[in-house]
Amino acid sequence: HDPVGPDALDTLAARIAADPAAERPDVLLLLGDQVYADQTSKATQRWLAARRDLTDPPGAQVADYEEYTHLYYESWLDPEVRWLLSTVPSSMVFDDHDVIDDWNTSAAWVAEMRATPWWRERILSGLMSYWVHQHLGNLPPDELARDKLYASVCAAHDGTDVLRAFAAAADADAGAARWSYRRDFGRVRLLMVDTRAARVLAEGERAMLDAAEAEWVREQALADPGTYDHLLIGTSLPWLLPHLIHDAEGWNAALCRGERGERWARFGENLRRRSDLEHWAAFPASFEALTALIAEAGSGPGAPATICVLSGDVHHAYVAEPSWPAGNGPDARVLQLTCSPVH
Repeated sequence: HDPVGPDALDTLAARIAADPAAERPDVLLLLGDQVYADQTSKATQRWLAARRDLTDPPGAQVADYEEYTHLYYESWLDPEVRWLLSTVPSSMVFDDHDVIDDWNTSAAWVAEMRATPWWRERILSGLMSYWVHQHLGNLPPDELARDKLYASVCAAHDGTDVLRAFAAAADADAGAARWSYRRDFGRVRLLMVDTRAARVLAEGERAMLDAAEAEWVREQALADPGTYDHLLIGTSLPWLLPHLIHDAEGWNAALCRGERGERWARFGENLRRRSDLEHWAAFPASFEALTALIAEAGSGPGAPATICVLSGDVHHAYVAEPSWPAGNGPDARVLQLTCSPVH
C-alpha cells in the first residue's frame, strides 16, 4: 500500500491510454522539482555508494553530471510516465530541488555554498543536465534551430566542454543565460518565468528577476495584444499566498535588509532558510512589479479573457483570486492556480 496515494502522472497516463479517443491535455506543464538532487531514493543511494564514499560530501546527494543522468533516468523510468511524456507535449522549468533546497535564496547562502569543495561541480552538473533533459524540449522548433549553444553542442564530437563552459557562465552571471521562455499554443500564450537563476540577491537590491529578465517578461506579456485569448504565467513559486504568509515574508525581507539592525538581520536570514520565505512576497518590489504587469496586460482593447499564474513549490494545491482597488482592476479575470503535489 502506498501511503501517499496514486501518482498523478501515472493516473493521467492510465486514463488517456484506456480511452484514446477521449479528451486529453493539450500540454503538460511541470513547474519545478522534476528531480530531487538533494533527497535521493534508497535505490539511488545504493547506486551512489557503489561509485564513491558517501561519508564524503555531498554524501547521499547527487554530486556530478553522471549522477544527475541517473536521477533523471530513475525519475522518468516509470513506463506510464515515459509513455505520457512521449504522447503529450510538455513544458518544464526548474525549482530549487532540481539543484538543492533553497537554491539562490540569498547572497549569504550563495557565499556559503561556494565555499564548500563540492558545490561547483553540483551547480554546473545541475545546469548542464537541466539543459539536456528539460530546457531543450521547452524551446519552439524555430527558436531551437537558431540556438547557438545547441548548434555548438551538435557540431562537437563531445559537447561536454561547450556545455560546461555555458553552465559556468550562467552560474557566474544571471544575465548570461535566459531560462525563461514563451510558447504560443493557438490563442493561448504560455510565459514560463525563471524564478531561481535570474535573481538579484544583494540585500539592498533584492529582486526575483534582474532588470533584463524583467524587461523580457514584460515585453512577452504585452506583445501583440489581441492575438491571444488567455495568458498563462508559469512561475514555480506562487505569486499569491495566504495573507499571513505573504505578510510574514515581507516582514522577513525587511529584517534581512537590516531595518532592525544586524542582529535581527542574522535572525531574519536564519528564519528565511528554515521557513522557506522566498516566494514573490519575499521580494516586495518584484511582487508589485508582477502585479502591475498582470493588471496592464489584462486591461484595454485586445486584453485576454483570463490571466492565470501557474505555480507549485508549496506542497499543496489552491486557487486564489485577487481583489483589486475599486475601478483599478484589469478587464481579464485573474487567478493564481497552485498545484504542488504529484500524488
